[in-house]
Amino acid sequence: MIEISGSLDFAETEVGTTKELDVTIENPGNDGILIIDEVQTPDGFSVNLSSLTIEEGESTVLKVLFDPTVAKAYSGEILILSNAEDATIDVLGIGFIVTSTRENQLP
Repeated sequence: MIEISGSLDFAETEVGTTKELDVTIENPGNDGILIIDEVQTPDGFSVNLSSLTIEEGESTVLKVLFDPTVAKAYSGEILILSNAEDATIDVLGIGFIVTSTRENQLP
């Protein structure tokens, strides 16, 4: 069994910057060692690991990064492939471009 906790709504993030959120992956036990074989991410998102082993009763933090390259809405699922079961986490973020204006500018 695999348990996942955390919310992955990155809201608005400026294009060219990176925002990080954490998700906890837990092996509550009874099924032996949890082996995560692969973590797949949608466009615009990445994680800090590709494979992992979690002992019974232990957990680990998965760092998820959002790095928008264009101004648009990004969404999808992170897919965690493991020996116990596969799990998904919904992710959402919006890339935006900052435009500056000068105050008190004479016409």
